[in-house]
Order: sequence, then structure tokens, then C-alpha cells
Amino acid sequence: MKRYPSITVLVSVLLCGVLFCFWGWYNGYPFVYPDTGTYVDSGFQNYVPGDRPVTYGLFVRHTSLAESLLWVMLAQGILSVLLVREWMKTFSGETPTAVALITAVVFLISCTNASIYASYMLPDFFTPIFFGVLILVLLAPVKRWRTLLLALLAILAAMTHNSHLLGGLVFVGAVVLYQAFVRKEQRFAWTNIGAVAGIVLTAWLGLFVLHFSVNKKWEIMRDGHAFTMGRLHEIGLLKQYLNEKCAVKDLYLCPVKDSMSDDFLWDANSPLNQHGGWDSVKTENQFIIGDILTTPRFLKRYLIESFNSTIKQFFYFRAEKIAPVSGGGGPLSSVTKHFPNELIAYKIAHQNHRYWFLDIEGLNTRQQYLFFACLILMTLLWTTKSWQTAIPESLQKAYNLLFFCLVVNAFVCATFSTVVSRYQGRLIWLYIFTGAMICTIRYTPVLKRYLSPEKT
Repeated sequence: MKRYPSITVLVSVLLCGVLFCFWGWYNGYPFVYPDTGTYVDSGFQNYVPGDRPVTYGLFVRHTSLAESLLWVMLAQGILSVLLVREWMKTFSGETPTAVALITAVVFLISCTNASIYASYMLPDFFTPIFFGVLILVLLAPVKRWRTLLLALLAILAAMTHNSHLLGGLVFVGAVVLYQAFVRKEQRFAWTNIGAVAGIVLTAWLGLFVLHFSVNKKWEIMRDGHAFTMGRLHEIGLLKQYLNEKCAVKDLYLCPVKDSMSDDFLWDANSPLNQHGGWDSVKTENQFIIGDILTTPRFLKRYLIESFNSTIKQFFYFRAEKIAPVSGGGGPLSSVTKHFPNELIAYKIAHQNHRYWFLDIEGLNTRQQYLFFACLILMTLLWTTKSWQTAIPESLQKAYNLLFFCLVVNAFVCATFSTVVSRYQGRLIWLYIFTGAMICTIRYTPVLKRYLSPEKT
């Protein structure tokens, strides 16, 4: 006989999903970012942006039911809570009660930035869902319907951001290498590895198909060259390259190589935008990128900078200060076009009206201390026998894999884009939550003995 979720489970997940978006409710409206307008417009106007997938835009369109962005935020909260519940159920060995789930959500709201990212109209909330599901599929027994549902969620999450696609490839490659070089008793099941690889490859293929169905072109990211050029400029390689090559080759950047603005991507006066936009210089940009990355001395410098930036990104995870998004376009224009009934709510939200009410510095500080406590905890798990024997092996593996995912995320973002705090901040909460689970399991017997001492 099939077992279906009870009413208690459904109600607790829904209520916790509402609670998970605390910061959005407190703001009075979902948080917006300069990129939010592009995501919303792409979903409603059915076009593929040059610099990102259309998937999250379609997610916004369908979860909002073309009625309210608040419903999108609620959907993000519910999906996040479902991940938390499945994580607790899988790695603690027990199905969490409603009280346990609410306690976990309150901890995440008050001690991490999880609620902030769930309240933003950005695909960043999908990052912990993507990596979290990959770990769940890799470590838990493969069960047809459960694994299928998790896989579908992970595929959706992967297709919302290019960094997820690249991170998934790195994750799968590392797991295969691990499988080849570790002792047999420490390996993963090949069935699980195949499921994880299938998720990542299906996401890549799915995004190609989705973009072709929208704009009739087989492509993932049309303007990826612009981001790579921006990164090369940021680390000084582009200027060094132009100083050498402009004497022998006529490139569009040569006349302005000594006066390029720091913001190569978004500054209206940057050469990238002054020459007719990103698409107009695509061929020449691709030539420059290829020439730099195939020249040994330039490639060496690029790899060194990638290593340094990965470390910086790893430790850079504070949620950005929530402030008004300036300008008449962007999110304001998108809300005006697609959610006109919410225009006043958008304008009077704290972010746009009283942004000083949104003080998250204390939250950032608590999360920072907890992160470093988790690093100490990981050291204990690696070196102390009493901790190793007290904690389930699957939970220890999940903790180690999450640490690796943090490294992968930092590497992909810092190498192919730039160092931005929200790239790492979007994933850090799941690592901290897992550390809290480990401490709870470790000290629950002690608390039970203290609260219920044996009678003498």
C-alpha cells in the first residue's frame, strides 16, 4: 500500500515555507536586484537573455501565475524547506517532526542568510538545492520515485544558472576520480554516481533544447565571451596582452587600452559597450580569449589568479547590504509591465522606501562565526575518534562533500566570472546547518542524561 504525506506534514512544510521567507515578508515585498528585471522580462516575453539562461524567468512566470511575485517567493521558501526536511530525514536517520522542522527553520532564519536568498528574485536560492540534491542522490539508496523527483528538482536548479552547470561537471569529474583512487570500502555506489552524472548531463542537454525552442539557436550562453573578457581585464591580463599585441595587430581595444574603465562589462563608457554592444565584438573577443589562453605565460598567470581568487571567493560570503535598485528600468519596469497591481507595494517596501530598516550586519556576523566554528568541527571529525564514532558515516560524508561543493562553487564563480559575496553566500547556509545537525546528534545523549538523570 502506498504511503502519502499526512496533512500534518503538508501543513508543516507550507507553514515553514512561509516562515523561511521571513526577510521578504518583513521587507513587504520580495527583494530585487538589478538582474531581476531581465529574469522577469525573459520569462514573460519569452526570449533568451544573452548573459543567462531563460529558465529562472520561466520559473518566475509560472510560479507567479502572472499574478504576484510574492507567490514566487513562497515557492522558493517551500522548495528550500523541502530540501531541509529531506536532508534531516536522510542524514539523521529519522523523519523530522513538525517541531524539529520549525526549529531548524528558525535557526536558519536567525543565524544564516538562507531567508534573505529565498526572498530575492534571483536563481541564487537554487544553488544549495542543486548541490544538496546531488549529495542526496550520491549518498542515499536509489529509490525509483524518490530519486526521480530529486533528479527533476536538481535538473531544474542546474538549468537556472550557468555556474550550476559548470559546477556540476566539476563535481561529477571529481567523484569519478575519487572512485578510481580510494579504497573499495570508501567508494560510492556506481548506480548513484550514474544517477548524479545523468542529472548533470540532462541539465546541459535540457538547456540546449529549451533555448532552441525559444530562440531557435543551439546555445547556452551567447555572451559568455563578454564575462571572460571582463575577468581578463579585472586581473590585468587583458592590458598586458594588448600592450604586446597592439604593435603588430589592429584590435578594437588598442586605441583605448590605456583608458579602459574598471567596469568592463556594465559601464556605458566601456569599449565593450561603445562598439555597438556585446554581440558586435564577439568574434574579436573570442580571438583575444583564445590567444591569451593558448599562450603559456598568459595561461600560467590566469591559473595563478584563478587559484588566488578561488580562496578569496571561498571566504567572501556576507550578504550584500540591501539597498534601493536605482534607475527607472530594471525591476521597476518589469513590475510595472507584468505586475501593475503590485507597483505601490514594490515602491513602499523597505528596500525602496526605508532601506535602513533592513539591518543584516548582526546576521552576517553570526553566520561568519558559525562558519568558522564549522571549520573547527570538520577538523574534529577528521582527527578525533570520539566524534567519528558518534556521527553517522553518511552525515560525515555529506559534510565533507558540502565543503567540497563550497570549493567548487568558489572556483567556478571566481574563475569564469568575478569574486562576488552573494555567489558564496547563497550556499554557505546548508554547510552551517549540517554542522548544527552534527552537533545536535553528538550532544543529544549528553542532554538526555542531564535532563533525565538516572535514579539512584
